Amino acid sequence: MSFRILLVRHGETDWNAAGRVQGTTDIPLNDRGRAQAAGLAARLADSAERARIVRVVASPLQRAADTAAAIAASLGLPVSELDADLAEQHFGAFEGRTWADVHAEHEGPLPGVESHEDAIARVTAALTRHAVPEGTLLAVSHGGVINAINARLAARPEDYVRAENVSVHEYTLTGGRLERVPASTEDAA
Repeated sequence: MSFRILLVRHGETDWNAAGRVQGTTDIPLNDRGRAQAAGLAARLADSAERARIVRVVASPLQRAADTAAAIAASLGLPVSELDADLAEQHFGAFEGRTWADVHAEHEGPLPGVESHEDAIARVTAALTRHAVPEGTLLAVSHGGVINAINARLAARPEDYVRAENVSVHEYTLTGGRLERVPASTEDAA
């Protein structure tokens, strides 16, 4: 059986705006992020997606939970669960630092950071648990994990799609394996 998944990145935070590594640090949405979440919620409520989305889940980190709450309210649905497996990658000692500083000091894999493969496996397991056969699952998560998924699924470098704040990424999930659906939903939202 194949399931339809919409994976959404949360709205902007002050740390996003400053280029800081957030990871699992619980940073709230800023004013722009709340407006982004409300805007996406309104677009989804006014789109054909409204009738197909039957379940909303989210990372328990406040920025994702608040984005999910705005979307769910606009769709007339509850946020059915906050799932820790949808949280951002763990960036350990790098959290709070700017990405520019981290990249200037380190090339290649960062020590003490959750691997992309572990993060992808964790998120895929969560999506598998929450997938619904009778409609679309909308899950609100984080840029690092969505970027890791998109990088792994890109057949060519030009196929890679970066997760911007409140971007929507469509996948099918079959047998515990994600497959990216080309850009129609991502462009519409």
